[in-house]
Formats: sequence, structure tokens, C-alpha cells
Amino acid sequence: MTSESNPGFAQRLRETRVAAGLSQVQLAGDVLSASYVSLLEAGQRRPTQRVMEVLAERLSVPVEQLRDGVDPRARQELGLRLRYAELALQNGEAEEALTAFRALEDPVSRAAGVRHVCARRLPYTAVAPPAAAWRPRMEVSVLSAA
Repeated sequence: MTSESNPGFAQRLRETRVAAGLSQVQLAGDVLSASYVSLLEAGQRRPTQRVMEVLAERLSVPVEQLRDGVDPRARQELGLRLRYAELALQNGEAEEALTAFRALEDPVSRAAGVRHVCARRLPYTAVAPPAAAWRPRMEVSVLSAA
């Protein structure tokens, strides 16, 4: 069984293990074998949820970070930033919303699962209320998210 359904797992496992300063034998401990860890890192095996939990505990990282490459804290931060941008847009603060949406394209956002955010200003249409006629309208869409 290969890890084709999660091709980045093998690389994440190896990088996380090396960063933690552990050998495959140390990571395996008394629950797994070093050869199994080697197969996981080579992408030749797909771990069960229980194996993921054991590996994550030994590596001192959240399971989600090991499995998906996403730190749940970064995802939560992204959610808060996205909500802030949406509120700014709803409140008619177009420039602030645009700045906030553009900031979602940073590395933290990509690490949290957003691959691309598109934010652009559009002119108001003729049906817009007169008071808002001079403010730009925004159209924002998350084109690809985890």
C-alpha cells in the first residue's frame, strides 16, 4: 500500500524527524520498527491513524501537522484573519478589506491550506445607493482551499 493519497506525508515525516534530531530507530521506539519508518518515509506505506498518533507524539507535533502539513494553530489564525477581512468588507471598509484579503496570500495562509485568494476592486453599478457611489466595491473569492 502506497501513500499516493497523501504524497507529502513521507517528506513531512522525514523532515520533521530530522528537525527533531531523531534517527529512524529512535522514532520507531518499541512500538514500530525502523524498517517500517523507512518505508513510510519512502512513501511505500500509508500509516493508520494510530501510527500517525504515535509518530506525532514522538515528534512533538500535532497529528494534523504531520498528516496534512497544516498546524491547527495556523489554520485557526487564518480563520480569524479571514473573518476580519470579511467583516471589513461587510462594513464598507473596502481598502482595509482588500489589504486583509491580500495578506491572506502570505506563507502562513498557504501553510494553513489556502492556495490562492483573489481580491479585486470593482466599480459600483448604477443600482448602488448614491452615498456609496464613490466607494469601490470588492469581489473576493477563495479559489482553492483545503
